[in-house]
Amino acid sequence: MDEYSKKVRISGKYIVETLRRQIIEHTMEPGVQLPPGRVLAQRFNVSHRTIDRAVSSLARQGLVERIPGKGTFVKHNRPTVLRPKVVVFCGSHLDGNAELRKSAFSYFNDVLLKALEKADYRPNVFEVSNYDFDHCVFPQIDFRKYDILISTIHTTAWRNALSRICPIPVIFSNDEIAHPGRFNQVYYDYLPGFLKALQSARSAGFSKFMICTSPAQTSLRRTKTLHLAAKELNIPDDDMEIFSADEVFENASHSSSIICGKAGAEYILKNHLLDRMIIATSDFIAYGIVEEFSRAGLTAGQDYHLISYDNTEARNPQLQMGLTSISHPLENMVKAILQMLEDVTRNPGNGDYYRAYQVPAQELVFRESFQQCNKNKS
Repeated sequence: MDEYSKKVRISGKYIVETLRRQIIEHTMEPGVQLPPGRVLAQRFNVSHRTIDRAVSSLARQGLVERIPGKGTFVKHNRPTVLRPKVVVFCGSHLDGNAELRKSAFSYFNDVLLKALEKADYRPNVFEVSNYDFDHCVFPQIDFRKYDILISTIHTTAWRNALSRICPIPVIFSNDEIAHPGRFNQVYYDYLPGFLKALQSARSAGFSKFMICTSPAQTSLRRTKTLHLAAKELNIPDDDMEIFSADEVFENASHSSSIICGKAGAEYILKNHLLDRMIIATSDFIAYGIVEEFSRAGLTAGQDYHLISYDNTEARNPQLQMGLTSISHPLENMVKAILQMLEDVTRNPGNGDYYRAYQVPAQELVFRESFQQCNKNKS
């Protein structure tokens, strides 16, 4: 045995530092699996027990995670002392509005915070009430104690005001359009989802569509995207009827989209349009439609057919409405936020830290009502 092998064999610290450097300097992605213990033992010419102690040391440093029966995986590619200090602003929606709670506004916050904690970022979280983020009232904190701020609140006024006063990089998430500005953002692209929805509806035998939307900017953007999807699929404009209850949007609140959905359902009933595939541009609108149709004794998949955009019911057992929906890819959004967090803090740039990552919202979740729709059409 040469002197090098002897040195490696007697030095557990050398093994720890070698693996540590590989994880940190090569910035191995969280989730990457390390070679099995027997492979590492052969590589370093040491016993399996020595490797086990070395890996345990890396686990105590928070760099790897040992999962029984599966192996050892990279948990973080920075030691704890060098990890960025993260603060999160998220809407609490604790104002007593049952409709807001019904729409699972806080569900994404739960997914994000669990992912940050699992990645060992240990974020400091501040819940912001509806009133405070509507009026741009920020938590009283010392921003200089943190390296980066993540905000799942992304209204225009909030975004612009926070960007002006915050001296550290900001990541805004969960929006649906890239905004110019001195901030970072992860946002959805919902064209793929609408293409899938229209294609699936046509495969089920529908040639005409009833689009229920609202005057809210988000719904207007989605309606425009629906037109782009229809054009790409050569669906004539005459086959895409749009209903938007502008008059009920005066003094708009979050619940006004639900009222728009109810008005849309009334319009469909009055004009005998139940034979069309209904597409709602938000879950709020879908809730209003379903509520009004239920009041009229109608059942989804039998008396009417509806695809809802922006519905997280696929993952939330409290939102099982049985509707086919274009569902936001929450895991992909969270992965993009974690990747941006790494990119922004590792490569901050020269003062201009603007970045934008786009996540396709293309997951179409088929429900029993849609399967019934196919049977009825066949």
